[in-house]
Amino acid sequence: MKSSQQFPDIEPDGLEWTSASDITIAWNDGSRFTYRRAFLREHCPCATCRGTHGSTATLVKEVAPPPPPPGKKASFAIMSGPKPPSRDVATTLTSADPVGAYAMRLSWGDGHTSGIYSWRYLRFLGEVMEGRATLGELE
Repeated sequence: MKSSQQFPDIEPDGLEWTSASDITIAWNDGSRFTYRRAFLREHCPCATCRGTHGSTATLVKEVAPPPPPPGKKASFAIMSGPKPPSRDVATTLTSADPVGAYAMRLSWGDGHTSGIYSWRYLRFLGEVMEGRATLGELE
């Protein structure tokens, strides 16, 4: 079983942008992974994305529509709040900045900047991408 605790002294030996604007990281344990933008955004470790500030369902308030007139079919629920950004905008990386010596902060095209990806977390995500670990094993 893998866990992020398995990588206590992990550090990147090199980071580079790919032509698709993904990030490739060569690690000091000899491994190398290319992290797709959508995968990184999907696995953002910030409290909002992980649901500790309420599930994503509570972030956009659902408003029940009035009942339909007799003889008409019911419509779908209307969502209040701003329209969510397109997937292309939400998965566009605008910057990757170091956070001390232990992590990097990724900034996204929709303005999301609160995800701090520790080196250990990123190295573990490499195992997840390769099918050698699951997020349920994350400690």
